[in-house]
Amino acid sequence: MSKILTPRIVAPAFSLSSSATQKISLKDALTKGNVILLFYPEDSSPACINQMILFSEAYPLIQNRETQMFGISTDSVASQQVFAAQQKIAFPLLSDSDPVAAVAKAYGVFSYTNQLAQQALVLIDASGTIRWSFLSPPEINPGAAVILHALEALFENETQTTALTLPPNAEDHAFNGPAVNLIFLQYGDYQSPDCAAARSAVKAVQTQFGDGLTYVYRHFPLARVHPEAQAAAEVAEFAASQGKFWEMHDLLFDNQATLGTATYTKLATSLGLDSTALTAALAAKTFAPNVQADFEGGVRTGVNGTPCFYMGGPYVNTTRYNGKIDGEMMIISMNGILDPDS
Repeated sequence: MSKILTPRIVAPAFSLSSSATQKISLKDALTKGNVILLFYPEDSSPACINQMILFSEAYPLIQNRETQMFGISTDSVASQQVFAAQQKIAFPLLSDSDPVAAVAKAYGVFSYTNQLAQQALVLIDASGTIRWSFLSPPEINPGAAVILHALEALFENETQTTALTLPPNAEDHAFNGPAVNLIFLQYGDYQSPDCAAARSAVKAVQTQFGDGLTYVYRHFPLARVHPEAQAAAEVAEFAASQGKFWEMHDLLFDNQATLGTATYTKLATSLGLDSTALTAALAAKTFAPNVQADFEGGVRTGVNGTPCFYMGGPYVNTTRYNGKIDGEMMIISMNGILDPDS
């Protein structure tokens, strides 16, 4: 693979198909401001699906900075259109198939071994100059934080970090209160099967470390693929306003298969909450800002999917856990935080 193009290089021009009848050129796109090119290998890759879902959720934050994004792969236009519809992709997908991978090769992100584009991000300013680029390791979702950091730094290069940029605070839902030794923080989605499956690992860690551990839960609803995730998070916030967050948190996961208005009403009643008030709060989006604050914080700190865990302690900064979501493995990592010299 050739080397990805670096800052201060003029971005290679292109014109690629976004549909059977429409092409988008870099020149025309730059008339509206900055452009982000999101190269990805293929529509069917699980890593690509997760990446596209995350960037679609974060896209409003990118657009607020007068920036457009375009996904580019060697898939056909027809394949991309099906993929975009299935995953509810929020930005245009461009087919780099004729001639095959010409643009990926021009930008230095084509793998000649795999004969596919690699996962890469290129930020181009309105003058047509590359201001930042990032090539992700294979099968690793780079997350949207790297783009936001690049934009916020006015196109100055920044290194991707796994550190938690927003430490636990008084606004968080924290089990056990302020941590004495260990912080165990999760970004989650109530409709995510993977988050539901991770509950056993969370319980194992909590049991192992007891009162020395503070478990923090933050919302990261991927609403494009989980249509009830946002509402469920708002239900949890409604319960939190009446001191019942953790009770509702558990019930939402217990009833993941039937999330919806009827279930929310039933769960509120079971906890002695006013179901009429809950219905009104959901209609008015009363607690949506709470959920959005968690989501935006997660994007900025580099959350790259759900569940996403962060661990920290008295001698170790709180950083993202990138290992297997397994109680035993997570306990080993926590022990390493307690005694970093062991």
